Amino acid sequence: MNNSTPSRRAVAKSAAWAAPVIAIGVAAPAASASTTGTPAGLQGWVTVTESCSPRPGTQLAIDGAGSYPDRGLWVFNTTPTTTIADATMTFYFPSNLKLTWSYAAGSSRLWSPLTRDASAPSITGMTAYTTRYSGGFVHVPSDAPGKPAYSYAEGQPRFAAEPLPYGHCQSTIQAYARRSVVVDNEQISFQRGPISLRPTFARNSVSHADAGTAAVTTLSAGL
Repeated sequence: MNNSTPSRRAVAKSAAWAAPVIAIGVAAPAASASTTGTPAGLQGWVTVTESCSPRPGTQLAIDGAGSYPDRGLWVFNTTPTTTIADATMTFYFPSNLKLTWSYAAGSSRLWSPLTRDASAPSITGMTAYTTRYSGGFVHVPSDAPGKPAYSYAEGQPRFAAEPLPYGHCQSTIQAYARRSVVVDNEQISFQRGPISLRPTFARNSVSHADAGTAAVTTLSAGL
């Protein structure tokens, strides 16, 4: 990970509920956003990984498996009667990569396959890939003063892209993520990024032309 960027774990722990939140497309009065009297907010984390080796090449993966507050998707300032629906996650990668995604081992099928989404808000030079959630949310009440109650998505997604040519490992790959959910008829969304992935290679004494010359190098970043 870039040394200038705080780790995903550190950021997640310090901002588990203090998420950047933008409310858009309001379909009901703002007062209906939360029956607690405090506006609901959206937060979540996945890990994006780039693995490089001469064979099979450059591999990108998105891993949302884990526990709060390190991984997952959740809405804070909720009650047991809060209605949460239409949760989506959209990931943006450089358009020249032309990625094709599939489920990785252990992925919840409550998240739809990650596919190109021409209807997503655009980012110049990037292609959007969206997954939609069809499962439920589990409510967790507050267990300490000042700590908000929250509701988390039961399903956790994991996706892997088809390998790219090894040469992509020689350049930086940037990515963004956008999360959106409807809470009591009000849409809440936020965008994070860009993160930058560029592995540092470790070479041994064998000729680089040999398929085993460069060690498998993996770089991960929270998104």
